[in-house]
Amino acid sequence: MKKFIAICLCLFVCLSFAACGKNSDIDVPMGFQLASDPEVPDYVALVPSDWTVEESTGTTTAYYKDSMSNVVLATFSASFNVLENAEVTIDSYFENYMAEFEQVFTDYEEVETSTATLGGEAAKQYIYSATFGDVEYKFWQILCIHDGRIYTLTYSSTSEYFEKYAEDMDAIIDYFYFT
Repeated sequence: MKKFIAICLCLFVCLSFAACGKNSDIDVPMGFQLASDPEVPDYVALVPSDWTVEESTGTTTAYYKDSMSNVVLATFSASFNVLENAEVTIDSYFENYMAEFEQVFTDYEEVETSTATLGGEAAKQYIYSATFGDVEYKFWQILCIHDGRIYTLTYSSTSEYFEKYAEDMDAIIDYFYFT
């Protein structure tokens, strides 16, 4: 019996050390989970625990089951744009993004543009709607430039569910930080 308890105790200690790592440095508040890859040291993104984190996309992605609501955080180089002979800015990036976006979605309507903060960096947020097929979607996108990269945090949902999960997006923004 003592041998069994000793083995169990040893196993518990070993598993405890194995569970430690980069995640142990991240303070995840109750009701949230880590959505960003802990192997990528650029940022930490958290989402509510009732969202599903999708790890196979190569970006930070999470969605709410039973709705068409999701959050995607993607990063892109903000290097010099040779074609326009200018630095890439949030506005120029968003303009190029929308040119491609409008090739897929129809009935684009910008609702609001304002300044914001993401991870302590000055950012710009855009709230807009568009249609894909017969479904109207709303989008809340925040863009900032940090260490030569553009970070885009996009919450999208059907118009029906957009307001329902907007508070979750507020919390995702509040808990986001650069490392």
